[in-house]
Amino acid sequence: MGLFNKQRTDGATYDGQGEERRGLVDVIQYNGEADDLVWKFPYNNITTGARLVVNESQQALFVKGGVVCDLIGAGTHTLSAGNLPILGKIVNLPFGGRTPFVAEVWYFNMTAKRGLKFGTPAPIEILDPLYHVYIPVRSFGQFGMRVTDPSLLYTELVGTQHLTTTDDIVENFRSTIVRSLTDVVGTVLQAERISVVQLAGNLGRMSRAVQESLNAEVERYGLRVENLDIMSFNFPKDDPNVQKVLAAHAEAATTDVLSEAKARQRAREGEGYWRDRPFEVAEQAAQISGTANQMMGVGLGAGMGWGMGGAMGNSLAGMVQQTQMATPPPLPVQQFFVAVAGGQQGPYDLNAMRIMAQQGSLMPDTMVWTAGMAGWDKASACAALASLFASMPPTPPPPPIA
Repeated sequence: MGLFNKQRTDGATYDGQGEERRGLVDVIQYNGEADDLVWKFPYNNITTGARLVVNESQQALFVKGGVVCDLIGAGTHTLSAGNLPILGKIVNLPFGGRTPFVAEVWYFNMTAKRGLKFGTPAPIEILDPLYHVYIPVRSFGQFGMRVTDPSLLYTELVGTQHLTTTDDIVENFRSTIVRSLTDVVGTVLQAERISVVQLAGNLGRMSRAVQESLNAEVERYGLRVENLDIMSFNFPKDDPNVQKVLAAHAEAATTDVLSEAKARQRAREGEGYWRDRPFEVAEQAAQISGTANQMMGVGLGAGMGWGMGGAMGNSLAGMVQQTQMATPPPLPVQQFFVAVAGGQQGPYDLNAMRIMAQQGSLMPDTMVWTAGMAGWDKASACAALASLFASMPPTPPPPPIA
């Protein structure tokens, strides 16, 4: 067996006479996982004239003595000074027409690695800007990560910290994600005067803000975060501060609903004035008619006056009766009571309950009662309220914490 075995690509070719006769690699190709961000070719005993295979969406980086020498794109390349000028600097002596040299080859996957999980290992304390208490909040989500500059990633992270797997690289940024999440949430809440219990209604906006904040940090490592999606904000319902904020928020929502109801009532009363105006005119007409009848009774005779007055009176009475029949009495409004912090609040109408559900103070597992129910039950189990939560996704399970 000769010195080279061109069918072997693992850098471990032998002629059966000992470790000192190790052969040289003449084919370099990727053998990592499909979704690895970075993979190092495991052998460095390379010869000029070897073939370097780089797949689509990959780039290969030559490193000599810890220094980045060259970056090569997709294709099959024959290593020579002609198409890889850096070889003229790192290769010194001829060796039977095939010059051996020592160098590392790193492969970088340029497609995005998606479905990476993040979460808060412990609750983060966030100051509620409306009620001035600290609320423990946990959050979970997922994101994608893409290599944008292999040379920068190797120089700043891979080569210096020896992070060679995707999990290593992602784990390096988990604390950065939590820090960005904490900073962004606190800043947005303070700037827009939003309560912590309203975070669930702002997931999309928070996700975009956290992704922008993260990229300001990771781009200096040759990486970019994509498609970051905060899936939930959770806080313990048994925490005293949470109970205070939920109760205060529910009371504020009720006040807003009542104010809105009063405004609508005033508007309806204004409309009612013009709706009832014909009845006032009818009454005045009846009075005028009676007076006219009396005058006609004096001047033309009682029989004729009463005849005309009676006809007009019957006509107006018929008009009033017809209008009253066309306006049915109002239907009774269903009222709900809500259990909050060991007590009950209410009653609230269905519109008020809808607003509280949208703002997050009424949850599917909030205990409620209304006429016709045998006892207190979850809001999601009440037929009249179940539709309020139809579009709300369930709380996702927490991701595994490494």
